[in-house]
Formats: sequence, structure tokens, C-alpha cells
Amino acid sequence: MQGQKKHKGAAPGWPAFLAEIRLISEPLDPGVEGRVRNLVRTPDGRYFWPSQLMGIRSVTAIIQAQFVQTALDTVEVRVVCARALSPADIAEAVAKTHRALGYPFEVVVVPVESIPRGPTGKFEEFLSLLDSH
Repeated sequence: MQGQKKHKGAAPGWPAFLAEIRLISEPLDPGVEGRVRNLVRTPDGRYFWPSQLMGIRSVTAIIQAQFVQTALDTVEVRVVCARALSPADIAEAVAKTHRALGYPFEVVVVPVESIPRGPTGKFEEFLSLLDSH
């Protein structure tokens, strides 16, 4: 598979199955089937799992947040707030989103009354509305 490096042999004392570990070091091949529904996708073709998104909760007005990739270069941050957001709150939320996602997406902060759970009852911190390929 393109973009994979195969380690030769396991380290001494480690189980033999570790010899078959494969690391993805390049963007995922769009022709390879797999779960990409809620991966962040950048305009240059990289896919990755978002991490550390909940750092946005340190913005004092924000109680809950959900990040939704609406376009290749845009992420909407839906926020439930304890009070109206100030311009400083919005600027802080945008900066924390850029740091968490590691890419300078256009960030649109949208106050909402509530954030619905998915059909299985799970709260999704990050959703992608992009086609998977």
C-alpha cells in the first residue's frame, strides 16, 4: 500500500507480531476504502484524526463545542454558551481551533442552544460533512 513503511523484525523481547506493524507516513490514498467520515481533511490532501479539541472549553463562555468541517478550508465551531460571546472569546476560540487542528482553516464560531447527539446517542466532537473521497 502506498505510504506505508514496514518495520523489519520486532525488537528483542517484543512479540513477533510487532514485526508486521505498518506506519502511515504519507497522505491516505483516496482509492483505499476505510473509515474517513470524521477525519479532518486539508486542501493539500492530508487526512488525520483531530485531537485536543476540547481545549476550547477554557474559553470561559463556552460550555460545549462541536467542530464541523463544512468545506475543505472551513470548520464551523458550534458552541453552547453560558453567556454571549465577546469578540475576545471568539478570537480565543478561533486561535485554539487553529492550534488543535494544526491548519489555518477558516473558522466560523456559531452559538447554538444545544448540540444534538448522533443517531446512536453518541456525542461527536468532530464531524466532517465532506464526501469521503
